[in-house]
Amino acid sequence: MNKVHIKVHKINTIKNDNYKINSPLLLIKIPPNPQISQLKFTNDVEPFCGNTVSFSMAYLSDDLNIHLELVETFVLKSNRIFGKTQIPIKWFPKDKIVLEWFPIESQDADAPSVKILLEIHITTCDFPPFAATKGSLNVIPLWTPFDETSGTIPKVIPL
Repeated sequence: MNKVHIKVHKINTIKNDNYKINSPLLLIKIPPNPQISQLKFTNDVEPFCGNTVSFSMAYLSDDLNIHLELVETFVLKSNRIFGKTQIPIKWFPKDKIVLEWFPIESQDADAPSVKILLEIHITTCDFPPFAATKGSLNVIPLWTPFDETSGTIPKVIPL
């Protein structure tokens, strides 16, 4: 059975270190699989999650995408979609673990740029989640990855 395992680490706002996404919630789905996973983050300036979700897939085709939707949740008013992104499955090597930052496209032009740190492991056999060697994306990202050259961008320490 093919499985897609996703560990959600943290969110980082790039333009404004003091910008706070109110009670962030991440919705994850991989259509046509009907499963929708909801992961809550700490309500901090740099929200942290640390949870893992797994999706069983009948097949892994190049046209499948991981859909992410970042939602701000509120107690006394309606939730608001902060941003969305889609990540193609074909970007990931099979049976390897990829740790990478991915941009979330904000719905609000005034909101800071946001990236989310994900660890993704696509298995084609019955290996346990994240019990494989490290790999890298099959593509070169068009977004600027985090590095040590900018004072506003945090240094990423491998987990």
